[in-house]
Amino acid sequence: NENENENENENENEKMKCPYCQKEFFRKQQMNRHIRKHTGERPYSCPWNGCLRLFSRQDNMKQHYLKHMTHQQIR
Repeated sequence: NENENENENENENEKMKCPYCQKEFFRKQQMNRHIRKHTGERPYSCPWNGCLRLFSRQDNMKQHYLKHMTHQQIR
């Protein structure tokens, strides 16, 4: 059991490399987000009716969407 736990910890500390530029990451999510810079993928679309903006990061899409909400409240 001790050896299994040691191996699990080693895997958590292993760096992953971007297949495009070899930049290293500890978390797969960070690497996947980075890879979108190379591929141009924009999987997150603004849910506002009629808005066609696309984003590579969900947090950026949410920030953009809040601008629609704020603008609507001002009107």
